[in-house]
Amino acid sequence: MQIIDNFIQDKNIFDDIKNLLMSYTFPYYYYNQIAHEKDKSDYFFQHVLYDKDQPRSEYFYKITMPILGRLNFNHLVRAKVNCYTKKHTHIHTKMHTDLMMNKKPFEHRVALLSINNNNGYTRLKGKKIKSRENQIIMFKGNELHASSTCSDQSIRININFNYL
Repeated sequence: MQIIDNFIQDKNIFDDIKNLLMSYTFPYYYYNQIAHEKDKSDYFFQHVLYDKDQPRSEYFYKITMPILGRLNFNHLVRAKVNCYTKKHTHIHTKMHTDLMMNKKPFEHRVALLSINNNNGYTRLKGKKIKSRENQIIMFKGNELHASSTCSDQSIRININFNYL
């Protein structure tokens, strides 16, 4: 696991991405589960940027290019923006891996870039990593992790990259 603060060093570039993702015009789509198809205990909103070997959003280049240029990767598998709404108490997903192949985790990498400061977190290897603006967490995709909502801001936004 690697955690890097101030991942996008050009503040103007990061602010452009943040302002877009936190605007009322950016389209998020409702999902009635977060990590497991059978777990309907909470919901979230997401925007898929890239999946199945092609861009899935008109925002793909604007959002991902400043980030992908800083990751060491050979192949992008998926990129998406997650938006968790404020709850009175933290609600967390079950421990999970993002992607499965033949119902089993496969070897890949995950990068989670936090867009805004809040008291939500990602749990990884028993450690809670709070959401800090412009901080990225990188880890092996077959490692179990969990996400949580926040209770101190209206929303918690992060960008999730799965890559080889």
